[in-house]
Amino acid sequence: MYYLIFAIIFDSMKRILFTGIMSLLAVLTSFAQEQNTTPPTDKKQDMPTPPYRKNPELPAFNIQLLDSVTTVSTYNIPNGRPVVIMTFMPDCEHCQKLTEKLLEGMDTLKNILFYMQSPMELVDIRRFANKFHISDYKNIVIGRDKDGFCPQFYMIKFVPFLALYDKHKRLIDSYENSVEVRVLEDASKKNGMIQGVE
Repeated sequence: MYYLIFAIIFDSMKRILFTGIMSLLAVLTSFAQEQNTTPPTDKKQDMPTPPYRKNPELPAFNIQLLDSVTTVSTYNIPNGRPVVIMTFMPDCEHCQKLTEKLLEGMDTLKNILFYMQSPMELVDIRRFANKFHISDYKNIVIGRDKDGFCPQFYMIKFVPFLALYDKHKRLIDSYENSVEVRVLEDASKKNGMIQGVE
């Protein structure tokens, strides 16, 4: 019983810590950009543009795989297929529901390469991956954003967060909290990316 209470408390602390880190990164990024911009000419001050909107190319960052030894660089993702960068929290209910939806609709999304990553510990990501049998899907890479790149680059406020890139690694759109399978499928078709899988 003491173990269960400890596990619940530890889980809550992890959520609070992640929320705090995300908020701090957003505040620091906003503060840094305010220091480098001229004062607005009117009373309305625009929100800072996230780096991924300023630089719409697929960013290069490292994902530590579940074996804890192998690291994949997004720089090495080949052209030719659309790519989704998905940031999630293993214990996030919205992340779990979206993962279920994506996997159920994977027949229509199988030409998209998914790179699922979380800044949380590998043990939690492994548990998440095992729960959803992620290893059964050849077009999904899952691991840890060990350098904490994505929360700052994408200025993430809510998870799950997805950034969809075309076959030339150019940003199409981003989605927070959730996205319908049909939206990803339609965005891919609209950009002329869906082709037969060899």
